[in-house]
Amino acid sequence: MANNGYTQEQWIKKAREVHGDKYDYSEVDYRGAHSSVTIICPIHGAFTKRATDHISGRKGCQTCANGGTAEERFWKKVDKNGPKQEHMEDQCWEWTAYTMSCGYGRFGVTHDNVELAHAYSYELAFGPIERDENGYRKMHVCHICDNRKCCNPNHLFLGTDSENMEDAARKGRVNSKINAKQASAIRNLHKTGEYTLGELSEMFGIQAQTIRQILRRDTWKHVE
Repeated sequence: MANNGYTQEQWIKKAREVHGDKYDYSEVDYRGAHSSVTIICPIHGAFTKRATDHISGRKGCQTCANGGTAEERFWKKVDKNGPKQEHMEDQCWEWTAYTMSCGYGRFGVTHDNVELAHAYSYELAFGPIERDENGYRKMHVCHICDNRKCCNPNHLFLGTDSENMEDAARKGRVNSKINAKQASAIRNLHKTGEYTLGELSEMFGIQAQTIRQILRRDTWKHVE
């Protein structure tokens, strides 16, 4: 008999009364109310909780409580029945959650890590993109379909800075060179706190270092 009156079998019975058949308790080694026990979520695998917290009903699988893994949460925000562009073989998968004024979706991977939705989708499908010493991707994720909300990996491709600029200019989004109006827009957008350097780099088709130079007024000093 454990020090709170429960045997292991009684504790598991109590846990099932509280949580039903949601969890697997085959790995439980119950040694008292304040001991840690290993519980298995059939969706997200094993997790550890204090025994008394679990049977109080307060503590279950935290991943479930958070709405799933980052990948599960991401796909819940994507509509795979989006529009079909004439030049594409399949439909766009459109981002349905928060979208910036520039048209790109943003996704909170963690509390302090927010990514461009289409870039996150590309990395889920094809693996991580190499990053520089400041954490910015060395390649841009571009759209074949020209639908900025689209997260269909089949509609995305990697491009260098010059390729991204050429693609943006070809589609009429930006000029092939930064002009005074764009330099001003970069500063104004950055002031809102809504855009990271990487996102501004993606929007304007220039390197993050060039964005930094504009923000520090190393370049375009005369532009307000």
